[in-house]
Amino acid sequence: MTDKTNAIKLRLERKKDHFTIEQITYRAFLTAEHAAGDEALLAHQFRTDPAFVPQLDFVAELDGRIVGNIMYSKSKIVTDSGAEIATLTFGPVSVLPVYQKRSVGATLIRHTLELAKELGYAAVLIYGHESYYPRFGFKPALEYGILTSGGESFPAFMALPLHDGALDGISGRFYYADIFDQLDKDEAEALNKKLAEPMDIDEYIGLQAKEIRPLLEKIRMIIRAAAPDAMEKISWQMPTFWQGENIIHFAVGKKHIGVYPGGEATTAFAGRLTGYKTSKGAIQFPMDKPIDFELIGDIVRWRLENLNGGPQA
Repeated sequence: MTDKTNAIKLRLERKKDHFTIEQITYRAFLTAEHAAGDEALLAHQFRTDPAFVPQLDFVAELDGRIVGNIMYSKSKIVTDSGAEIATLTFGPVSVLPVYQKRSVGATLIRHTLELAKELGYAAVLIYGHESYYPRFGFKPALEYGILTSGGESFPAFMALPLHDGALDGISGRFYYADIFDQLDKDEAEALNKKLAEPMDIDEYIGLQAKEIRPLLEKIRMIIRAAAPDAMEKISWQMPTFWQGENIIHFAVGKKHIGVYPGGEATTAFAGRLTGYKTSKGAIQFPMDKPIDFELIGDIVRWRLENLNGGPQA
């Protein structure tokens, strides 16, 4: 599905997306009101939980990257008479902060609510912001006679019937999946520490000292000009350009900027590297001296001409 207004593309999550989704979830809830700090761990553990609903695990792509995700779990209402009604709960709903307020979350919610209806569930119940979710049709659960498992009611506890009359005459209590109460704080903190590492080159550069950022952007621009078809990513915790294989990395050292084109490249350019400290596959450009950007560009072009160890036809 593609939203023609803002080119948001929705698709089911794939296994290779898992870590990216956890990175996004961590960032989405980092400064969110009432966040518990274990949302990324929930996303990490959800996929093997029996309550998880993979048919509703969607990602949103925008500008050629994954920027959001929504997950659903099975829940239930136990009526006062003891009957059980199968319901759903969504969350986490995660959108990268830079892409928030661009309808990414709303597009994910509307699309998956329609699919949830097709799957035959009676309703969706959530704990969410009471001023945001009514736009999707959610109302306080108390209006349907539904309380929390502990017998409570508050504005953030909301319900949405997926079919006409699905919650009419219902009176009972709501129970969400056990996993929500089984998340370990120490495990969440350990995962968050890993997820806090930069997930893209923009983030990496943004975390560096203000005076260094222009140098890094210049190096990035030189590499991009020499390798216009290469993909940017973070690899080995460093900004990386990839085209069938890693072409070159760069990173900030204590007093230098390191460029890492591989051992064959440093050997091939040994004659032009005599003024720099090098090791196998690495070149150090001191921050207190002018950087030879032309050299970096030439190395990248050489790497492209010698991908996989030899000239390309």
